[in-house]
Amino acid sequence: MQTFPKNERLCGKTTIDNLFTNGRFIKGPLFRLVWNIEEFDNDTIAQTLIVVPKKNIKNAANRNVLKRRMREAFRIYKSGLYTKIKSKKQQLAIAIIYQEQEILPYKVIQEKIKLILDRLSEEI
Repeated sequence: MQTFPKNERLCGKTTIDNLFTNGRFIKGPLFRLVWNIEEFDNDTIAQTLIVVPKKNIKNAANRNVLKRRMREAFRIYKSGLYTKIKSKKQQLAIAIIYQEQEILPYKVIQEKIKLILDRLSEEI
């Protein structure tokens, strides 16, 4: 359960457009999480999109470092959220958007991802 395979990544343009137009959001201290209930063809529980805007972090290498850190933290803490979604028999599309202007250490990102995923599991 501690993997983040391709079928759990949100890639479809129509799903992404639908997520940002109709989705609900949770604003955290470091991240903004947008989520929407979707119907996927396969048996995935949720599909997730990790976003670090170019407006906030100009250097591409730094954006990639942040996305790598966010993916790792999500991979570790997603199991609690997935059990909650599975018990409700739903499928979610999720986007996690980085909101800060500077690069933060992994421990801070890890704590905030855990916090925002816990808030999402309460809200579902």
